Amino acid sequence: MNDTCPGCKKKVSGQTVTALKRNWHPPCFVCKKCAQSLLGKDEFMEQQNQPYCKECYHNTFSPKCAKCNEAIKEKCVTAMDKTWHPEHFQCAKCSKPIDVCSKLKIAQSKPYHNECECEVA
Repeated sequence: MNDTCPGCKKKVSGQTVTALKRNWHPPCFVCKKCAQSLLGKDEFMEQQNQPYCKECYHNTFSPKCAKCNEAIKEKCVTAMDKTWHPEHFQCAKCSKPIDVCSKLKIAQSKPYHNECECEVA
């Protein structure tokens, strides 16, 4: 392993943190985005060999829901060239979620259950 801290680019000696196959000074092991310490965290995320807290990682790299614009952290639906939280991919008529395995109709760029009447202007 390299003996240069990726955070401050200075020689690593004494107490170190080993993460992402590199040694860090403990104060240098922080989220790339918000600079919050990642020491003692149960989990951190990695992108391009840089550490991120979960919140910053998802806000920066996760797809955004077409309805609420929040980061999609787990399952997602991709439809109509957009991404959605599964519970937010809803019929424009009845507002109930559309199961990704069911048939649907699209009218005026809006999704509808196959059995719901499309609102056509």
